Amino acid sequence: MLKDNSAVCKILDRFSLSSSVINKENSHKLKFTPSLDEQISLERILKNNCLLQYRIEEKLFRILSLLISYFISREKSRDSIPRVLILTKRQIQDIFKSCIQDNLDQVFTIHNGQILPQARKTDYNRFSIILSTPKTVKNDYKQNFFDKTHFSLIIIDYAEMGASSSSLRYIIQNLDPIQVVGLTRERNVIKLEQACHNLELLDIINIDGSSRRERANIQHYSLPLPKEYYFVLDILNHMKRNRLKELEGLGFGVTVRSTSQDIVAIHNSLLNEERKELLVKTANLQRIMNIQRVLISQGFPALLRYFEDLRVRLKDKTYIIGRKALVEFLRNPIIRKLQEYIELFPNLDHPKFNQVLKLIEDYHDSISLITNIRKNAEFLESRLRDKGVSTTHIKQPVSSLTRLQLEKELFGFSGKKIHVCITNTVNDVVANLASIIIVYDVNADIFEKLNHLSVPAPRIVLITKQTSEEARFFHLKNLGNGIN
Repeated sequence: MLKDNSAVCKILDRFSLSSSVINKENSHKLKFTPSLDEQISLERILKNNCLLQYRIEEKLFRILSLLISYFISREKSRDSIPRVLILTKRQIQDIFKSCIQDNLDQVFTIHNGQILPQARKTDYNRFSIILSTPKTVKNDYKQNFFDKTHFSLIIIDYAEMGASSSSLRYIIQNLDPIQVVGLTRERNVIKLEQACHNLELLDIINIDGSSRRERANIQHYSLPLPKEYYFVLDILNHMKRNRLKELEGLGFGVTVRSTSQDIVAIHNSLLNEERKELLVKTANLQRIMNIQRVLISQGFPALLRYFEDLRVRLKDKTYIIGRKALVEFLRNPIIRKLQEYIELFPNLDHPKFNQVLKLIEDYHDSISLITNIRKNAEFLESRLRDKGVSTTHIKQPVSSLTRLQLEKELFGFSGKKIHVCITNTVNDVVANLASIIIVYDVNADIFEKLNHLSVPAPRIVLITKQTSEEARFFHLKNLGNGIN
């Protein structure tokens, strides 16, 4: 941050942002007023061809909109109209376009293999911004649809692909723009160095910046499990260890630390072999691990539903594959005793769910509830509705929705007719509507985005005490405190 007012004025004068970009009445008008930090970031970006490292998409698209607006608003350069080329993957072109247009009032066109070549050729002279794929641009340049100085600015999404993409290398070697800017979330230093070399990017700029002040706003509740939960978990852990040791004794590469993914892989490898007894063992070991997962994240009521689903499946006459394993599992005397024990406490909810209910009672509405685990999202939606709490669950990844689609999904929530909104990650649009943000399950991406929110709503992370979840949370927190 610059403290000298004269230095700030020089930046504003240099780019004429206040007159030529922010207030200029034309088709490329920004839909937001750039902060001083964003204007300073623009100065850094304009110095050289560079790679922008980011985590928070909202910050990225504001910076990109400012950059594009600066180039489009320039005086004529090289006797041509300044034009911008954006290269990204075919499947996210619409999303990328929508995110830019949320911040910038500018007409785009999208090019890919589904657009006829003659239409693309005409578009190169009709539009100032073209969003295309590397292969399409390479082919069009070879067909002489435009010359090498046609674009003033080239933006390359997923720039880490420059380490291996022949199309990107061809574009950089043959086109002659004023500036090239790459975008990446990649953190692998070797891959980034190779990409920067191939794409002729001289600097790497992290646009997320420091967030120590924001990190202090995050609260966490460490919630111990009830003793009844620990009783069941101890028995399940004993069963899991015995079965893993049995598989290890049969020559499989497992240990007591093996994950459910490891067992799934072993189970799938046995499907084409005539080893039904082993398939029964691996299938039921997966069930034991599933019960542990449900218990740790959802609790006794969800576990009772899990057992009920197994019994319903067993009654289904069409259920043939895996029936023997399921019969053996439900007849296991230890599993039957566990079911009987759990049925003694049918309403013993998970402490994290109880805390969610308390926070809903305190804040009443506009509750943003976040979990990146699909099963937990479904559990929360079902249980909250059982408790009479109006809830909407956005099942698609929120990053896959355009702003218009997201606002449509949030119509009831924004109007406060629906009290709770469940999403798979942190989102600025949802956060701006929220009176409180509750994180039910935390991972690195959620934690990072939570740190960078600029909304006043309190942010609370719920963690289960004395579990791997608690260790993960404090690991992420310590990583954050180390950022300068």
